[in-house]
Amino acid sequence: APLPAAAAADPAPPPAGAKGRPAPITVACAGSSPQQMRAEVAVSRQPSVGSGRQNPSSARKQSATIPSPRTVPASAQPGNMRRVAVVSHPDCLVHLSVVPFAMREHLRDSPARLNSVLQSLRELGAKVPLSWFTTQEDIAPLKESDLLAVHSSAYVQRCEQIESALAGPSDLMALDSGAETFIGHGSINAARGAAASVCQAVDLVMDPNHEASVAFCAVRPPGHHAGFEGEVVPKSVQSLPKPVGCKNARGLHAGQGFCIFNSCAIGAQHAHDTWGVERVAVIDFDVHHGNGTEDVLRGKEWVLCASIHGVDHTFYPFSGLEKAAEGVVNVPIRKRSSSFQFVKPFREVLLPVVREFNPQLIIVAAGFDAHQDDPLGNQSLSYNDFFEMTSQIVLLARECCEGRIVSVLEGGYKSDDLAKCVTEHVKALAGAQIDEHQTRGSVRPMYAQPESSPESSPETSDERPMSSRFGSKRPRDG
Repeated sequence: APLPAAAAADPAPPPAGAKGRPAPITVACAGSSPQQMRAEVAVSRQPSVGSGRQNPSSARKQSATIPSPRTVPASAQPGNMRRVAVVSHPDCLVHLSVVPFAMREHLRDSPARLNSVLQSLRELGAKVPLSWFTTQEDIAPLKESDLLAVHSSAYVQRCEQIESALAGPSDLMALDSGAETFIGHGSINAARGAAASVCQAVDLVMDPNHEASVAFCAVRPPGHHAGFEGEVVPKSVQSLPKPVGCKNARGLHAGQGFCIFNSCAIGAQHAHDTWGVERVAVIDFDVHHGNGTEDVLRGKEWVLCASIHGVDHTFYPFSGLEKAAEGVVNVPIRKRSSSFQFVKPFREVLLPVVREFNPQLIIVAAGFDAHQDDPLGNQSLSYNDFFEMTSQIVLLARECCEGRIVSVLEGGYKSDDLAKCVTEHVKALAGAQIDEHQTRGSVRPMYAQPESSPESSPETSDERPMSSRFGSKRPRDG
């Protein structure tokens, strides 16, 4: 079914408790030609037999049920700031805190990223109500069953063996063949602490007796590239020979993209197994495709993975453009897209599918490397764009799941800009300056194509309705 026009009202969400999913649709991204990219939105009404991985620990459904609807506190009512729980395990700062001097300037996921974020949130606490959970006593240890529901025991053991084999205090070892994902002393505890932080955040927002229905997890290392066996190998390179001397390269218990354990996927599985949540939506706006989260969660009828990301034959991780699996929404964006070309499909393509899924909990893989000054993003977003996208998620959560959101820090590799992006993100999570009179499905006139831009002309713009661009035919594979 084609995407409705922007001005048209969205269909009403399915009733609470319904397990139906939106029918498969194919849409083209704003700002992209049909030959260059498309967005495959494939969500099944019925689970496919044998699709996805069924880990024994995750297949057993626990007796816990989702709590009865909470009485929404005054702080969560329209027009008021909501309290945001900030969850950050102290071990997250230990990861790669001691490295060889020659590597310090080239280390992307450095502790400075998290220190900068935490400092900006402390300053924000004077304006936004925040609750802090930043000690080991505040955060329950990660359950082994939660970890092994998402990653294989062989991959977990390999990560632990790498760390145990390190000798000197500054020794590092690459988890991947590309030498970009490193393990040092304390890295495994940091990865466990990041996942434990997300599980703790889920417990906080799902607890009807807790005052915060929104949480932000300031954690590292990131996780959304970590698949069931570690590295997720794109189909386009699966047939290539392994590099000489790299027996663990290309998917055999290797790491990927600075990630060790997939915190978002672990949190989603924890919500399903512990709280009985029947529908979890994972929204990923990191500029890199969340291939690990998709690898772990696809095919599971209780979860929807929705990702907007940059794509190019040279852009990491070289995936996210192929036909999506069941329960997956992929919205690819070409590099150096404007704010209009990024935020508009996020609001009008990705979020309507999430709304139709009607989640009981939203987990956000909050990567900020689409910022215009990020060294790895190759996109053009501003601080305000992240505020806008987060505000749209908050409005959606208020419709579907009583405002329950767990946001997890992923990418963003320029510390000062990352801190400012997170500040805008958390302000929006708290409900700052959101237009409460906005109706569902309406378009906020916040972005406009500049009149002098070549992309604004009718001859070159791709912002026309899909029917006028493609007629009744689907866009060709690009």
